[in-house]
Parts: sequence; C-alpha cells; structure tokens
Amino acid sequence: MPAEDARSPAMTAALDLVDEHDTWQALRAALEREGLASAIGSAGIEDILRAWQARAAWRMDDAQLKVELSHWADGLGYAEHLDGFNAISPRALVDEAERRGWFVRRLGPAKALVNPPDGRPLAIPFPAG
Repeated sequence: MPAEDARSPAMTAALDLVDEHDTWQALRAALEREGLASAIGSAGIEDILRAWQARAAWRMDDAQLKVELSHWADGLGYAEHLDGFNAISPRALVDEAERRGWFVRRLGPAKALVNPPDGRPLAIPFPAG
C-alpha cells in the first residue's frame, strides 16, 4: 500500500493547506482554525513544516536559492537571517538544490557541499535539531 494511502484524513487536509499559505505563521494559524493541529499532533506539525519549507524553497528562483545557501555557508544562522527563525532550513534548501540538479554531496549528517551552476562551492552546515 503506498504511503499516501496510509495518511489520516486530518494529515491529508493539512497537506492540502500548504500551497494556500505564503508564510508559516499563516499556515499554522489555518491548521489551528481548522482543528487540524490537534488532530495531527506535534509530529504531524513537524511534517507539515517540512512540506511547507520544501514548497517555499521550490518557489525560489536560482539566484534566491543561492543567496539563501550562501547565508548558511558564511557561518550565519537563524539569529542573523533577515527572516529570523522563520528562515527556510538549510536542509530544505540543500534538498531543493539537489532536486534542481545542482551538484550536491552529503558530508555526513551535519553538512553538505553544494555547487550552484554559476558560483563557488558552498559548504552548508545543518544546525542541530
């Protein structure tokens, strides 16, 4: 049985909301308003956050993706990011670079090397957690 078939109706409804919201705060509020946050629980919320971040990274053009990856490669973190703790995670950004066919090499669980098509290689650390 495919994984999609095993999803609860609440998780399916929550995933359907991902494309409708441009910010995590708006999506989170919609999950609460629809009663889905309590239905899917904290693990489900984390899955929805990952899905939303993947969608947000997918929406970036190549230049935006490179800027975001460079932020992390420069040793900066959430505290220094213009979006603060609402920034797209480095893992989601690296996954998107890989999806686009950029050279990506995973260097263990805590780092990846990404080579944008028109730039220098970037070593991207993954913050704990």
